[in-house]
Amino acid sequence: MSENSLRLLPRPILRSAAAVLGLVTCGVFLAEPNLAAQVTAPQAPSAALDAEPPTTALMQADPLIIASGDLLQLQVFATPELSGPIRVDQFGNLNLALGGSLHVTGMTAAEASGAIEDRLKSSRIMRDPHVSVAVTQYNSQIVTVVGEVKKPGATFLYGSQSLYDVLGAAGGVTNSAGGTITISHYNDPSPPQVIPIHTPNYSAVEHTTHVRRGDTVVVSQTDVVYVIGAVNKQGAIPMPNGAPLSLLNVVSLSSGLTLIAATSKAAIVRQGPNGVIKTVNVDLKRVMQRKDPDILMEASDILVVPVSTGKYLGQLVLPSVASTSLSSVVTSLIVR
Repeated sequence: MSENSLRLLPRPILRSAAAVLGLVTCGVFLAEPNLAAQVTAPQAPSAALDAEPPTTALMQADPLIIASGDLLQLQVFATPELSGPIRVDQFGNLNLALGGSLHVTGMTAAEASGAIEDRLKSSRIMRDPHVSVAVTQYNSQIVTVVGEVKKPGATFLYGSQSLYDVLGAAGGVTNSAGGTITISHYNDPSPPQVIPIHTPNYSAVEHTTHVRRGDTVVVSQTDVVYVIGAVNKQGAIPMPNGAPLSLLNVVSLSSGLTLIAATSKAAIVRQGPNGVIKTVNVDLKRVMQRKDPDILMEASDILVVPVSTGKYLGQLVLPSVASTSLSSVVTSLIVR
């Protein structure tokens, strides 16, 4: 394991992992009773995850608000000289060709249409005006996208945008993206909206979740598990997009076990929610033979694979065991 990977681990967990590795290597493994029962085999997805979320609220986009810098298309019925494109100035005003300056910041397009009609009436320019306003460019609609995206920072919204559109504008997520996306709404006291990626209908949710002006979108970083001891590749193993990894997945991603691994005396070091560190004994040999159930690893778990003293001494006596094919009799004597 690299020095940088080790620095990521809390000191109590490091001490526990080191103690487990040291004690088992010496043949003095201390098993904590009844802990294996606390680690369950992979479970089927819960009904809560399989259920379709209510999409009615997601489909109802909030009305977009006019602000400084937006470009409007003004259409006054039967009056082309008053129609055409017009931009909201830095003070939030429209400078009408007739009727003077009109403050429209904070209005929707429909409200701005009514305000212009009232101005044309009150100024005695038209008796019964019919005005329509369309926003062709929402320069003020900015959201902030941070976390595991390729182009983090401010993203401009042009019209109503979904989470899918916003993530696309940010270049998409990186390979280090975690399992959740959090959307915090500007000036909204309600809790942020947390979207789990690993749901059967995630694609539909991504397309129907509307992002509003001033929102902050945070793509979480992937969790990791750690492997130390008699494996071919020690270190941190990411859980892509927050997807769970089983014990066998972790062994495979660490390039397998070495020839001197004590497969029946492995252990998982896990820190509980209350900070208590637990050690769960694992018989990797039985798991790989499908005699024991595979186990789901949790974020920040440490898989400790100790060195077998007998196998290590056997390699010292017969140094060619690791690279040469020996007879089955000699091999079985060393492996015992």
